Amino acid sequence: MFLKIKNIIGDFITWVLKNFAPSKIYLSWIYWLSFHYFPNFKNPKTFNEKLQCIKLYDHNPLYTKCADKLLVRDYVREKIGDKYLINLMAVFERPEDIDLDLLPDKFAMKLNTGSSCNIICKDKSKLIETDIKKQFTKWYKFKFYKRYKEVHYKPIVKRIICEELLENHNGDPIFDWKFFCFNGEPYILMVDMGESHSGCRNIYNMDWTRHPGYITHPQDYNFEVEKPSKFDEMIDVVRKLAADFYEVRVDLYLVNNVIYFGELTFTSGGGFLPFSSYEFDLEMGKQFNVPTKNLKNE
Repeated sequence: MFLKIKNIIGDFITWVLKNFAPSKIYLSWIYWLSFHYFPNFKNPKTFNEKLQCIKLYDHNPLYTKCADKLLVRDYVREKIGDKYLINLMAVFERPEDIDLDLLPDKFAMKLNTGSSCNIICKDKSKLIETDIKKQFTKWYKFKFYKRYKEVHYKPIVKRIICEELLENHNGDPIFDWKFFCFNGEPYILMVDMGESHSGCRNIYNMDWTRHPGYITHPQDYNFEVEKPSKFDEMIDVVRKLAADFYEVRVDLYLVNNVIYFGELTFTSGGGFLPFSSYEFDLEMGKQFNVPTKNLKNE
């Protein structure tokens, strides 16, 4: 009973701070709940502390453009060309505009903002259009930026985008290659292997040695990811996409030995990434500097 009351009180405090308190106070509260210490905004040391400062002080409009899964295609096209973009099949302005008749039997449909707002379709005949519309209507109402005060998401105009469904010809699972970059250079690679390896994510240094730590999900130490034959090209793509930023995560896919752009993320985990240790969080934080007061972005 005591624990239940404690949780109710904690949830109420979170709701009040999220909706009425200054962002710095709310983020301090969530940070304490996550890591059991308060962040140092004046002299941030860890990766997670520094991401809080990005949210508070660096309102670069380019973050908004590149966090928009539709508009970022223009940025990618400018930096590395069309060939790395997944084929775009349709864009719907509103959930009620969704028309499955315009789409092939297989596709990926997703919101252009937020996280995990997507539907993977491998057989269109099994979908019910009204259910799809209801799901996206629910996602449209959710204010993604408010949860962790990621203000660069706020100006994004919601759209529903439909892309070609990527599949390996041999049936192998598709890995998500997440490059954490600092000052235009990739520092570590987290390979998200998905359900095929129980959600494990192996982490590699750029010389393809295994990093001992993990982020969010443990590594699969019984499985070694083979270094891709196109790793050098992947690094070249990552550097070009990361060049304008002092901190960004560049996600790529490698399907049938073809590289595809995934997304750019500036505040991974909202700045609350569960590292395997404080030391790993600190190691990542040492790789870049952040503003500790408001920047004037043009």
